[in-house]
Parts: sequence; C-alpha cells; structure tokens
Amino acid sequence: MSSHFMIWNAQGIANATTQGSFKNMIDMYSVLFAAVLEPQTEPQPSFFSRRFGLQFRCSNTNGKIWIFSHRDWQVDVIDDSEQVLHVRVTAALFPTPIFLSVVYAKCSREGRYDLWNKLRDISLATDGAPWLVGGDFNIFLLEEERRGSTTDRHGEMMDFADAVADCQLLDPGFDGPPFTWTRSGLWERLDRVLLGEHWTTVFAATRVTHLPRISSDHAPLLVRCQLTTQIPRPSFRFQNMWVRHHTFRDEITRVWAAETGFFGMLNLQFKLSRVKNFLKGWNREVFGNIFERLRDAEEAVTVA
Repeated sequence: MSSHFMIWNAQGIANATTQGSFKNMIDMYSVLFAAVLEPQTEPQPSFFSRRFGLQFRCSNTNGKIWIFSHRDWQVDVIDDSEQVLHVRVTAALFPTPIFLSVVYAKCSREGRYDLWNKLRDISLATDGAPWLVGGDFNIFLLEEERRGSTTDRHGEMMDFADAVADCQLLDPGFDGPPFTWTRSGLWERLDRVLLGEHWTTVFAATRVTHLPRISSDHAPLLVRCQLTTQIPRPSFRFQNMWVRHHTFRDEITRVWAAETGFFGMLNLQFKLSRVKNFLKGWNREVFGNIFERLRDAEEAVTVA
C-alpha cells in the first residue's frame, strides 16, 4: 500500500489553466496530500476543495503555503510561521501519526536564517517521529545543482547544509530532470524533499520525482511512499568487541576516507551514516549473530 504526496510552487493558483494542471496531476498520480506554494490569491476553502477533490485544510500565517488532503485524513497545525507550515497527519492507514513541514523560503540569505532556526526547533520537537520536509528552499546544496551562473553562493549553501545536518535530514534522491526551476538561462534545484531518520518506521520506500514544469517555472515534486510491513529494526549500537578485531582499524580507515561529494557538516553526516551501515554488514560477516552463537555454545556445554 502506498501514499502519494505532492508539493508545487504554482506561482498563482487563481488561473483556470493552473487549476486544471493541478487537478490533472492529483488525479493522474492518486495524490492524497498536496501543498501549493505562492498561490497569489486568497484561500477559498469550499471552492478549491471541490475543484481539486481534496479537502482544503489550512494555510500558513502569510498565505504563501496551502495544504490539501484526503477527506478522511486529519491534519493538525503544530507550528505556523512565514516560511514553514508544520503539521501532524493522522490517517487509518498509518500506524502512527506522521509530521510534514512544507517550506517556502525567502529569497535572501538573511531572510532564511529564521527558517533554518525554525527547522532546528521542529527537529527537536519531532525527535523519534516520522518527519518529511519539502518545498521551495530558494537555495541549493551543491554547485552541480545549478547551471548558468558563477555567482558565489557558498555561504548560503553552507547555511542550508548546516541546517540539514543539525536536523539529521537526508536527501532520498530523485528521478526526472536535475533542475526544478529555470528562468532566463539559469537552472537550479531549488525544490526538494528531505526525510528524517524515523520516516522509514512508517514507509519502507520513498521515491521523489521532479515532474515536468507546467504553468509555472517550478517543477512539481511528487513523493510516492510505500508503507512498511516490517517490524522497525533496533537502533544501532556500537560493540566493544569490534575494536579488538585485527581488521577493524584498517576497514574503518578505508570506509571513512572514501569521498562523499559533500562538504562541511553534511559531509560528516554522510561519513558517519556510511560507517554505521558498513559496521552492520561487517559485524554479520565477521561475528555473525552473537546471540545465536552464545545459545549454541550453551547447548553444547549442556550436552557435554
């Protein structure tokens, strides 16, 4: 079973053509939760609910973020600010409530400082819960996420990367065109989806697609999430016995030295995540299941 989400900076939703494009995407991809950024008109809950087939739930304090969802879903606003609308979503198909933060960032570096700090606050409040952050961040993480400009935006990128690392968010990747926004020969990936580490307790797989740009210079983001049927895995625990193995130091040095393609705190986060995943596999190969081996040894002693 899957749930489909969509986030789109439509740059105006009053136009009939834009409304038609939005409605077609909702129907085509069976979208159950949708967010519209920069609607450029006043909310009309009854009209837009009928128009799109999803229930208008809320808008943020300055009206720049609108949220729609399936009529049977309960959406509660947890935090409302100018650049992010943070909600809790409860539905019968979810084993636990999920949290969604829809972002529409300001264009200036200074204007986004409040956004980064707000996401840090939300991260602390949602610790341990499934959390998705998505929208138009008006900045990218890597140089290869833009084309057509050499303007130095390293400081802005570092601000974003630091916030991502502090919130322990991960980019699940995407398919479709590499850039989500274009204007006058400039191409950038301004729109993206990020996941908290506990998102996988509800969804086994998450696929993000950059849809074709229609009626806006921003691409809609389609997020398809496959519900998990597995019991959540236990948290990672470091075992003291590992450091006494003769290959431990060399293997960790090798894994840590491999390039990630990132920098700063984001680089550190990816290196730590990669080492953790390596240690899980290495432990299975070298030590096996220590509890099974202990049980076998106890049975052998009993027989002896």
